Amino acid sequence: LSLGPGRAVSDHFEVAPDDPNLTARLHLRTHRGEVVRLDLDGRLGQRCGDEYGNHRQRLAGQTDRACLGGAMRSINPATGEEQGSWPLHSPAEVEAAVDGAWKSQQVWAQRSLPERAEALLSMSALLEERAEVLASRMTTEMGKPRGEAVAEARKCAQVCAHYARHAASYLALEEVDVGADGAILCREPLGVVLSIMPWNFPYWQVFRFVAPALMAGNTVLVKHAPSTQGCAEEMRALKVENLEAVLKEAA
Repeated sequence: LSLGPGRAVSDHFEVAPDDPNLTARLHLRTHRGEVVRLDLDGRLGQRCGDEYGNHRQRLAGQTDRACLGGAMRSINPATGEEQGSWPLHSPAEVEAAVDGAWKSQQVWAQRSLPERAEALLSMSALLEERAEVLASRMTTEMGKPRGEAVAEARKCAQVCAHYARHAASYLALEEVDVGADGAILCREPLGVVLSIMPWNFPYWQVFRFVAPALMAGNTVLVKHAPSTQGCAEEMRALKVENLEAVLKEAA
């Protein structure tokens, strides 16, 4: 808490002081040693607490509805209408996804950087081509304004193109002075990278990590937010020949 540029920081917090009209009292000590007392109005604090509690309940209700009945549901936030549902994955299906991602990674890691870059440039072109379609799904599924939704889809295209063009320099061998005969820093794939995604940037949060991970020779496994499975479906529908060949080779 600040009382002006560089004037004070919170030094002591007192809960439930003796004055019944107050819920809390802050004791602030300035950089010059002065002590300032700030009392928080109990009624204001109660109103803020009620609003926070109501907000948490609304969010919890949306989350519960998105996973109602053992299925992930797409619900239009503007109308409350259900747009689709997807069954929750069983443990066996999750294991199969992990196994498939691992087998694919063994093949993908053998691809040269130019081959990986070609795949990401193809993905970039596809994202740009389908930006309006992707944006429409985002708007109806999680309520993002149309202009922002289109911009997010195109930003995903840009990040794929960026790493396709610059990954070679990011991943280049680097000589390191260790005071001995010499050493080289070599960046190698990690394997399968798991990411658990939020709902608020359903495309960008995926591609901002997928692009560099793929260029580094990894494969990815994504757990999308339950309420944005429609956006996840749109991403699964993006077919890039180079990547499809890897899946086929990995069986």
